[in-house]
Amino acid sequence: MKHIILSLLLAALGCLTASADFLNVLGESVDIGASTTVTGISSVFLSRGTISYYPPTKVLEFDNVSTNYQGSLIGVGIDGLTIRFKGTNDFIGNEYLVSAFTSFKISGDGYASSVVNFTRGCAVFGQTAIYTVSNDNPINVDIENVTLNLTDNLQRLGVIANVGAGYNAATLNIKASRLHLVEQENCPESVINGFTSVTFTACSPVKPDIAYVPSKRALCNGDGSVVTDFELMASFVSVNSIYLTAANSAEGDVTAGLSYDASSKTVTLNNINRSSGLLIATNIDGLRIRLVGNNSIKHRATSFSSFIRADANTKVIIDGGNSGTLTIEHGSQGSYPMFDMYPGSTVEIRDVPSIDITCGHVVMHGNINNKGTARLFINHSSGTFTTTSSRFSNVIDGIAELQLASAEIVTGNSASRKPYSSGRRDMVFRATDGNKYDVNSDGNVDVGDVNAVLKAILVGDNASKYDVNGDSAVDVGDVNAILQAILAQ
Repeated sequence: MKHIILSLLLAALGCLTASADFLNVLGESVDIGASTTVTGISSVFLSRGTISYYPPTKVLEFDNVSTNYQGSLIGVGIDGLTIRFKGTNDFIGNEYLVSAFTSFKISGDGYASSVVNFTRGCAVFGQTAIYTVSNDNPINVDIENVTLNLTDNLQRLGVIANVGAGYNAATLNIKASRLHLVEQENCPESVINGFTSVTFTACSPVKPDIAYVPSKRALCNGDGSVVTDFELMASFVSVNSIYLTAANSAEGDVTAGLSYDASSKTVTLNNINRSSGLLIATNIDGLRIRLVGNNSIKHRATSFSSFIRADANTKVIIDGGNSGTLTIEHGSQGSYPMFDMYPGSTVEIRDVPSIDITCGHVVMHGNINNKGTARLFINHSSGTFTTTSSRFSNVIDGIAELQLASAEIVTGNSASRKPYSSGRRDMVFRATDGNKYDVNSDGNVDVGDVNAVLKAILVGDNASKYDVNGDSAVDVGDVNAILQAILAQ
């Protein structure tokens, strides 16, 4: 009865407000006519972080927010609103995280780095104006690049639910995100409930092995029972915000000269020549960017795009195969780093005879969220890094480790502070030998190199110089590769 009364009150509110755009945050009405930091929220409810709204792009941003508010946290009456989360955001309440009268999106900067923790009753995404929205005006919920940890402690609806969805169409689309949804066993519905369709892109269920059952409009187990504990993990590669899948990975579908093979975790750039930038983002550990021929990428002067964005604890390998080259020019003084690295991530430049990067910002920045734990490996490669803006003094900044294998820094090898900083606006590095199979650097490819790799395997040394076959593992495959090189001499 209590829930029915609440639904009727919300429906009545929808009749009054759905005709005009509006936005409510923690009980306060937001001025949607101008960019603003949301004010008027008591410190009792908002103990940490900032909340801002940007009208031109319809973006409501939560930056490391912590709240304890007992009503509906966000009321959406702007069609196409994006709710963007940065850092870690903690919400506690007994009403909805989002009460939506119109379609909206939740997004983050990468699922491993944008986190939302929400604890309350069951219905997290509630279409509260259900009695005033017809089938001709469905509500669509999109979730992208974010981690959502949602826990239910009350006896109401599903953790993600479209309240009363039988009255109109509503869809849920989840891309490249991590979700952990838990509700009490005595809740009458499943963790995802009430939508006419649910789709997952670049992510897949971890537990349980579920199916979305349209007749029940819910996630269900194989035996037909509703799901009360659900986990979803992301695994993705995107190019200029387009998620690569089997359907679009053929060469030329995303951009001319680019192709993707999921089985080998390889993105191939084959004589790419672009003047509008190229951003490769991933959370796949061991992703290989294979260079074939001469590749040239120019970013526009007004662009703020990186070239590689790697999520936390992710290694990306740029592999030239001893012949492929890469040149990147970025015209923006305030551009983002070419290598935008999250905590614990690694970039390895391997067997690239020429990699030359010029941009306005630091070329590699590993100090996201002040962690300073990213790493750069240069293996048997030559190239230059250059920044053009006087605002930034370090071509490499905030990384935990710079490791060289069969390469040396010619210019820019001063470490002014820890985490590692280049101390210069330019860096020149070069390969120090002409053969990656010469592991012990004695000028010969022979049994000595085989013994060096065998010793590395024995002691568990996974240094990149021993990984001569480029499969991100130091094992018998590398021994075989050296033996083949010896026989080919």
